[in-house]
Amino acid sequence: DSGTLAEIKEARGLDARRRDSAPVTAGSKPKAAMSRKRVFIIKGGYNDLKKALLRRGWVENLDSKSTNFDLKWTLNAKDIDYIALKDGQMANHFGRNREITTKTGLTSNLRNSYSVHNLTDMDDYYPRAYDLSDPQDVGDFILEYKLTKCMSILRQFLHNVTSYLDASTLTYGPRIVDTALRVCERLQRDINDVIDSELVSFGHGNISRAEWELLRYVSLNDPQECVDDGEGTLPQSLLNMNLQPLGVESESVDEADEDQREAASSCIRGSAADVASCARYVSASHYREKPFGRWTIAEAQRVLTSSSTQAAHVDGFYNAWIMKPGGKSRGRGIQMMRCLHEILSRCGCSDDSDGSAAADMEQWVVQKYIERPLLIMGYKFDIRVWVLVTDWNPLSVWIWQRPYIR
Repeated sequence: DSGTLAEIKEARGLDARRRDSAPVTAGSKPKAAMSRKRVFIIKGGYNDLKKALLRRGWVENLDSKSTNFDLKWTLNAKDIDYIALKDGQMANHFGRNREITTKTGLTSNLRNSYSVHNLTDMDDYYPRAYDLSDPQDVGDFILEYKLTKCMSILRQFLHNVTSYLDASTLTYGPRIVDTALRVCERLQRDINDVIDSELVSFGHGNISRAEWELLRYVSLNDPQECVDDGEGTLPQSLLNMNLQPLGVESESVDEADEDQREAASSCIRGSAADVASCARYVSASHYREKPFGRWTIAEAQRVLTSSSTQAAHVDGFYNAWIMKPGGKSRGRGIQMMRCLHEILSRCGCSDDSDGSAAADMEQWVVQKYIERPLLIMGYKFDIRVWVLVTDWNPLSVWIWQRPYIR
């Protein structure tokens, strides 16, 4: 009716008389709207929300900078002056919301919450994740990447030697498997068990350059291949370690055949593909038929069994990681990578970085990719739920019980 239209005009500031009057003072609202209506400000679209509020009798204030509102709904959080909010005023953003609405903030706070709430292991409910703009996280990620590759080598090895797919099935040579075993045992060992041994504790929680020089080029796709990790070089030491005659036992694992050494030497000047053909691998039956091989199988099973519960369900065979921009949504900028050199280059670091170069770069989170995800008709999906936070003190959260799948 005309009375309602006049009231809305007055509340919206459209009445001609309001144009010549002084601005509404802070803390006041149009009289009619204050007595009978609730006032909202919307900035950034949201036509459906606007229509829903108008249907419910709310009045729109078109001045986006006005302090006269009961509800302010904006696209950008910076359009909300949190300090100036009065009792009873609501906004669709809250201060420091990036602590839980960005991937970097969520990762940091979930990590902190696990110690506060005495949870046994954060990895039990959140795939391992690292903020690559944080120097300490960069170092932790590099070590975790290397450990995960060692675990993947052992899983591939056990799959090859226990599946009995074919008598000619190939798997990694003794030197590779033994190195992966030693690294996993050392990195999983509790520091309290070795703190009294200066020799053992010195190498605890680390992987040596010599060990990584061997393992970094191991292909998780095919034991017969060597991979170019992005730097374009395959070292002589890799070939020397990798080339041993079939049937060699661990005691003589370093005594490679002279002809093979010579072949390796000629390969070193070729392409990565040429060098790959010189890589060391053995038949899976080589382990099943020999006492030392059976002991190696048992050790690999023991090490994998003692790893975290999550690792068994998440890690898989391929050491895949997913990179996510720290502050973006809807899948924008997400990349899946398997090469350490590529991951670190993407955020401005290097394999030997201490993380200091990451501080000025765009924020990225790298997280262990779930290699065997639950699918619906072949598609990945999210399960989401709407929540409404109405107060921080005391914390009040309203949850819409019915989730939706996206």
